[in-house]
Amino acid sequence: MDATTAPRRRSSRLRGLFLGIALTAVAVLVAATAAGGTYAAWSTTVTVPGATLSTGSIGLTVNDVQQYSVPGMTDIPLLPGRSVVSTTPITARNTGSVPLRVTVGALTVPVGDVLGQNILVGVRTIAAGQSCTVTASGIPASSQPFSLAPGATAALCVEVALKADAPATVQGRMVDFGVALVGDQVRP
Repeated sequence: MDATTAPRRRSSRLRGLFLGIALTAVAVLVAATAAGGTYAAWSTTVTVPGATLSTGSIGLTVNDVQQYSVPGMTDIPLLPGRSVVSTTPITARNTGSVPLRVTVGALTVPVGDVLGQNILVGVRTIAAGQSCTVTASGIPASSQPFSLAPGATAALCVEVALKADAPATVQGRMVDFGVALVGDQVRP
C-alpha cells in the first residue's frame, strides 16, 4: 500500500458510513410519517355515551291465562263423522311487545288412547261478535295461521270431530286432549 491509497480507503469507508447513517435516517423519517405523524407528547380522548337498549317480549294467552279448558265440549255427545264446537269463542291475546304469527300446534292425547287416536281438532278464527258453529262438513277446518299485533286479540272456535271410521270400542269413552297455540315473532 502506498501513501495515496490509504487516505482513499479511509475516505471511502467514511463515505460508506455516512451514506448508511443517511439512509437509516431517511428510512426512520419515512416510517414515522407513514405511521401517522410525529409522535407528539399531546393526545386526547373523547367518550361516546352509550345508548339504552331494550329487547322486545312475546306472550300469548287464551282468555287471559296460559292454560285454558274450553267449556261446552262435553255437553254434546260425539258421534262418528260428526263434530262438536266450543259454545262460545275463546280469545287469544298477544301480551308481548312484538307482532306474532300464531299457528296451531299438534294435538296431544294420552299415549295409546284409542279415542284420542280417532279425533280431529280444528281451531279457526272468527270475526268479533260471531258465534262458533259446526262446519257444514262436520270435519273441522284445517287451522290456518293468523297474525296478532301487540295487545291485539283474536276470537277462536275449537271444533272436535270423531272420525267417521272410528271403531266401536270408542263408544262411551272420554279423553282429555290438548292443542297448543304457538306464537312466533314476526320479523321486521
